[in-house]
Amino acid sequence: EDIVAAFHNADQSNSGYLNVDDVRRIMHRMDPKFPMSEIHELMKFVDVDDDGRVCLDEFKQIFRQ
Repeated sequence: EDIVAAFHNADQSNSGYLNVDDVRRIMHRMDPKFPMSEIHELMKFVDVDDDGRVCLDEFKQIFRQ
């Protein structure tokens, strides 16, 4: 699955989670003009357990929207 591969490529620390900088890199690859304010809003929306990081299941939600 492309989404899973993108997650693992972005998870540079191999922690199993993405932080806001990881998500920013992904979104900027797709659209270099993607606003940082929208990345923060996206993080708030998908980080359902509010721990400041995104797991694979939360990450998949980004692309189901």
